[in-house]
Amino acid sequence: TFVQQIIAGDSWGLVTIPIIEEAPETAVFFFAVFVSIHFTIINVILAVIVDNALKASQDDVQEIARQKMEAYKAVARKLRVLCRDLDCDGSGDLTLEELLTGYDTMTEFREQMMSMDVQEEDMHVVFAILDTDESGSVSYEEFI
Repeated sequence: TFVQQIIAGDSWGLVTIPIIEEAPETAVFFFAVFVSIHFTIINVILAVIVDNALKASQDDVQEIARQKMEAYKAVARKLRVLCRDLDCDGSGDLTLEELLTGYDTMTEFREQMMSMDVQEEDMHVVFAILDTDESGSVSYEEFI
């Protein structure tokens, strides 16, 4: 019956009270068993809750990363189209002059740059950063 008490939680009072009445020192033992079992159960329940929350959090992080990647790809496609429109000579590369002309004449390009806090006067710095080989032009991929 002690196993029945521990495993199923049945009849704690019916089983333990007569034993405690017969030997009062067993009250400490039964109290320790009762408390240990309840703390163990609470810990298991808490572990399951924390594990589920962690899995949900990881799923959220993966979903956010996926959404950011999709947004990046959409912006990259849009910038590729803008690069083709900016490339006046059709060389596949953009020069500083083409970028400045595009900033002045293409509203969509200007708005895209302004959304990244790039003003017309910043285009020289941006171009210098992108033109790492100092060739005087940057490829579409370098620009994106």
